[in-house]
Amino acid sequence: MKHILTLFIIIILVASCNTSTNTNDQSDTTHATPAPVTKEKPSAFTGPMIGERINGPANIRSSANGEVIFSLNDHTLVNSTTGKNGWYNIGLLTELPNDAYGTDTLRKGHKIIVDGRVVGEILKDIPVSTSTTTKKTWAELTGYTYKDNLYPESIIENVLEDYLSKITDRSLKSLQPFISNFELEKDDRMPPFITYFNYENWIDDPSPLMRIQLVFEKDQLIGIVHSRNIHIPNTTNAALERDFQVAFYNNVPQGTQQKFIKAFNAFMQGVD
Repeated sequence: MKHILTLFIIIILVASCNTSTNTNDQSDTTHATPAPVTKEKPSAFTGPMIGERINGPANIRSSANGEVIFSLNDHTLVNSTTGKNGWYNIGLLTELPNDAYGTDTLRKGHKIIVDGRVVGEILKDIPVSTSTTTKKTWAELTGYTYKDNLYPESIIENVLEDYLSKITDRSLKSLQPFISNFELEKDDRMPPFITYFNYENWIDDPSPLMRIQLVFEKDQLIGIVHSRNIHIPNTTNAALERDFQVAFYNNVPQGTQQKFIKAFNAFMQGVD
């Protein structure tokens, strides 16, 4: 009996040692500068990157330091504005049943679905606007998240600066992996130049123009049109229509630069 009692006590002690409580927050705190949060090591991401990805799970707030309104899972793709004081306004489109068109509120507990997959959850009743086509219905979700909740390697300006610093030439072939990773669209409407671009966010502008546009002449990169700040060595910025800038490489002839500027500005004058 004494041996049995001793064994029973040992079992209880082992069980107690193995019991733990996870107290880590999903993301930021409500301080002006949220404290770092320990997150589980994310699963490997196979891409393509396309755009900003959530380092999650992450809380999304009604404003910078505002109340939490929904959460997003790791690697969820979002639209994002330029950061301000470490906070980013982000957005995504969540799928709804077709009969949910006209819904003005998503309730707490509603699952956020993108491409048929759950990517997050509504944590507080929030007002939404919905849109529909003959094939699908969706609602726009927007909110704010702290910079730590976006993977730096998903911000195209960061990646482009790093990528260009590592390649040995500026050929289209050398840039192809970058173009594929962010799914840049080809555009041949400014001959003789061929460009590859992505769009700015739809949060600031429902009909966004380009954010990054790689400009090639004879399969050689000669410049980068950008709507946000970038820092590319051995380039000089020139002003374009609609407050865009183009960073031309310093060895590109002035005649070529002016030809592109003229073609770009003419194209933009025809864009609504």
